[in-house]
Amino acid sequence: ERLRIAWPDAPSEHSLPSSKIVGLIHVAEHRLPAECPPEHPQTVWAVGPICHVIDKAIQLTRPIQHGGSQGLWEISPAAKEKLCRQIADLKVKQFE
Repeated sequence: ERLRIAWPDAPSEHSLPSSKIVGLIHVAEHRLPAECPPEHPQTVWAVGPICHVIDKAIQLTRPIQHGGSQGLWEISPAAKEKLCRQIADLKVKQFE
């Protein structure tokens, strides 16, 4: 429901890449959901228990095959090399 409200034209989950690194984000800060301004368009995602405020993102032009899991995980040396080569030419998108 939240996805449909925030992003009505979102592609179906099954059409999205899986087991791939599709980009990088920078987490500027952490907040509780109650600390997220209700008028901000991204507050729809603030369900907690901790909300990560993202201020920068890079979308890869060529997703990199890589397994992952919930939480933090190590990137393989081969994937890191591919990632480093690719991000040199990409722009960083800034968010407020």
